[in-house]
Amino acid sequence: MNGEKGEPKSEQSKESILEIDEHNLEREWTRQPTLYFQWAQQAAEESILEIDEHNLEREWTRQPTLYFRWAQQAADARLAMDEAKAAVEIARAEVDSEVRADPERFGINGKLTEKAVEATISQSTACIGAVRRFGKAKHRYDIMSALVSALEQRKSALENLVRLHLANYYSEPRTPKEHREELEEMQKDRAFRPRPRRRKDDD
Repeated sequence: MNGEKGEPKSEQSKESILEIDEHNLEREWTRQPTLYFQWAQQAAEESILEIDEHNLEREWTRQPTLYFRWAQQAADARLAMDEAKAAVEIARAEVDSEVRADPERFGINGKLTEKAVEATISQSTACIGAVRRFGKAKHRYDIMSALVSALEQRKSALENLVRLHLANYYSEPRTPKEHREELEEMQKDRAFRPRPRRRKDDD
C-alpha cells in the first residue's frame, strides 16, 4: 500500500534538517540559524496554544500576557517587513542609476531601452538579495499574524470552556430529581432483602 512506503513526513523532515552537506559548509552555516529559529518557534507556538481545561483560572491569567507578547512580535515583524520592502526599492533605484550612467558596464551595447534596464535590475545581485530578504521578512510576519489570530481563537475557546464548567459539563452525572427517590427505595429494598441460601449439592 502507498501509505506503508517510506517514513512519516515529519520524520523525514527532521532527518533532512539534521543532515549536513560537508561539500557546501557555507550553505550549512547560512541555514543553521533559520533552522533553529523555525523549530524553536514551532515548539513555542504549540505550547502557548494549549489549554489546561482543569486549570482555567491560570489559563485566563496568562492569556493577556501571551497575546501582548506575540502581538508585539507581530508588530516587530511587520516593521522588519516594511523595512525590507523599502530596501528592495532602494536597491532597485541604485542599480537603475548605475545602469543608466554606464550601460556598457552591465553588458548593454547600443540603444538603452527600458526593457533592458529592467532586466538588468532584476538580475542584479543586490536586488536579488533584497527581494529574498523581503520574502523571508514577509513570511515571518505572516506566521506571527497567524499566531496572533490563533491566540484570539484561544480566548474564544477559554470563554466556551468556562460556559461548559458553569453548566456543570465536567461534573459527575446526576440523577433527575423525579427518579432519585425511586432509586433510593430500590437500593434500600435490595439492602434488606434476605439473600437466598445456596443448597449444597450431595456428594
